[in-house]
Amino acid sequence: MRTAVVVTLIAVVAAFVDSAKVLFMPSTLYPMHGYTMKYLADELARRNHDITWLEYGPVQSKTTLSKAVKRVYWPVKFDQQIFSDIFVHRNHSVHDQLWDPYFEYPNEQTTAWLASVRLCDRLLSRSKAKFDELVKERFDTVIVDDLYNPCGLLQVALKGSVYIYWSMTALRTESAWANQSPSPPSYLPALHDFVEAATNEEGFVLITSGFTAQWNKAPKRILASL
Repeated sequence: MRTAVVVTLIAVVAAFVDSAKVLFMPSTLYPMHGYTMKYLADELARRNHDITWLEYGPVQSKTTLSKAVKRVYWPVKFDQQIFSDIFVHRNHSVHDQLWDPYFEYPNEQTTAWLASVRLCDRLLSRSKAKFDELVKERFDTVIVDDLYNPCGLLQVALKGSVYIYWSMTALRTESAWANQSPSPPSYLPALHDFVEAATNEEGFVLITSGFTAQWNKAPKRILASL
């Protein structure tokens, strides 16, 4: 249902041009993220739109995409072995414990966010030129995964362009952040902020520019460190 709604929204935008240029930025820590987004990418490519699929991380995902989708991969390694054990080799002791029905993994979201921030930091330290070039490249819309994807969210904020916020949590925006972060910063966008800063594009409303508005409220020390 969600895929059909997003396809319809993009189709309205694309009605005014021959082909829409769309950037997909899924999180790569867990395979399911890219898997859920691939169907929309393939469908838009089938409709002759210009689709770019960007991943960054220690290994490229095995997500299969239409040959019409331009696939880009930026390799970046973890700086700590424990993250490689958990998210790459999957041989950490926690994986054996997952089969125990009484096992609880209270730090899963915290660990994943920390790992994704480390990846983003290393990407910007080693491949900032590529990142900056992508910021300059114009897309009709960006479809960004909201979970464990700080470089994707940063890319959207710096572009200041129309984007579609792909939430893996199926919760309201502020609830999603609260549940997936140990201590969500106050400058993360709440639902009403998105609505107030919504962008009206050709007769319909997309909740798009709120993140940029809220990002500008972030502490300068955090922005300076990125």
